[in-house]
Amino acid sequence: MHYKPAQPGCDQLPRRSLLLSSAASSQLLWLWFNVVAVLALLLGPLTATAQIRVWNVGDRVEAGPNGYHPATVLAVSPAKVSFRLHYEDNAHPDDWVEGYWIRPRNTQAKADALAANGPRLGKYLIYVYATSFGAYNGYFLLQPGGNYQLFLPGGKSAGGGTYAFDRATATVKWQTGPFASKDWDGTQKLIVEREGKGYTIWLKNRTIGSNSSD
Repeated sequence: MHYKPAQPGCDQLPRRSLLLSSAASSQLLWLWFNVVAVLALLLGPLTATAQIRVWNVGDRVEAGPNGYHPATVLAVSPAKVSFRLHYEDNAHPDDWVEGYWIRPRNTQAKADALAANGPRLGKYLIYVYATSFGAYNGYFLLQPGGNYQLFLPGGKSAGGGTYAFDRATATVKWQTGPFASKDWDGTQKLIVEREGKGYTIWLKNRTIGSNSSD
């Protein structure tokens, strides 16, 4: 007795459809997890930044835009990400301002006072900004006694030397060693940021040395 091969019918199509549906579901699930991961990477820093500082009614701050002006917090949004401010110098009318425009009162004066004391000792990572993203290019160590050591990205020593600090101009003076070369033609200006958490030295026009405590 001979049997004909079974024709595609109702007993086979559901199985094939189920397999295709399972494969499509797996691909969609994989895509969803990747979308979630990318969003977490993009939004994570923004969320963290928004949570760094929450101001309260009555706080005396300074805020932008168009420079920083003395202001007082009048109200706080339910999400605590924007704040209604009164500008004490009348630079702007009372209005709601996003938190990233607001910083503690006298931030610049405090930063200048810290900078006048000279660069913090420790490890400074070197970043080159050919674009908006910094490329890591080694590091240097500022050591006691006005000494420093320079290291290449792989960790190999590139030599060392001595430096001094000019309080009047808040600049580092590289006296000897690799940084004393004319190739390092930046202002060598020391900038203190984030209420003393970040110290930056401008080694070249687009190159900085950065020391951060956070």
